[in-house]
Amino acid sequence: MNEGCICWVVALLPEARSIIDKYEMKLVAKGTLHPIYYNEAETDWLVVSGVGQINAASGTASLYQACPEADSAIWVNIGIAGGSIADIGDLFYINSIRQATTKKTFYPFIFPKIKIKNASLVTYDFPEKNYNQDCLFDMEAWAFYKTIQKKVTREFIAVFKVISDNSTESMNSLTRLEIFSLINNNLEYLENFRKKGQTLSKQEHVRKLDPEIIDQLMTKYHFSFSQKQQLRNLIKRWYVLFPGRCLNSELQEHVSAKSILSHMKFVLEEVEVDWG
Repeated sequence: MNEGCICWVVALLPEARSIIDKYEMKLVAKGTLHPIYYNEAETDWLVVSGVGQINAASGTASLYQACPEADSAIWVNIGIAGGSIADIGDLFYINSIRQATTKKTFYPFIFPKIKIKNASLVTYDFPEKNYNQDCLFDMEAWAFYKTIQKKVTREFIAVFKVISDNSTESMNSLTRLEIFSLINNNLEYLENFRKKGQTLSKQEHVRKLDPEIIDQLMTKYHFSFSQKQQLRNLIKRWYVLFPGRCLNSELQEHVSAKSILSHMKFVLEEVEVDWG
């Protein structure tokens, strides 16, 4: 039974390690361009993308291809970021992501009633050292968002960042253990988001399931690829317009895919929409 799915996109293994451990993930396969992990229940999938926008985009795409529930999953980019808007170790839920070079901006959806501070984020091509900004900055989030927003709606995408460096504490001095601790110390604050995300993902999975009648008709009659797509769209419209009308009984006299599609189109086109 599908219990909802979270897809984590993380740049560095030290950032990912606490998530991998907490949700008991294992490596899918060794030797791949981007290491991908998942747990036995398949409620959590994770890719270690590598640093930078090209890697973030590629890693996100790789995880999308690997995860069976990618279309209905909640997608999360989490990692460290620079900034002087708060203390080292503080966690932020990102409400805007701007690419430094193009100035293009995305505005992620923010789950209500999540008690995590919000902040804006700028994604740079290279490590940024100007801490005199009223935002956080990283090297991956914008490319992650740009890639996955083509596949899922904004309600299913989130970015979280933990402040790792500022004007007094350099990023260059960070150890792997310190990076691990920065993420690990904040996982408990993400649990409420994760639970809400799993519920939303589970609902989306159910919503996207094909009605049983689609499999029945495809087993009984031969539908070409384009006819299958037409059938799915027509059945969705049918259930919206005729929620109490039995489609099986309507189609008993039809003996071919073409006849079934023609009949459904005819009936649906005859419907007068009440705009009042």
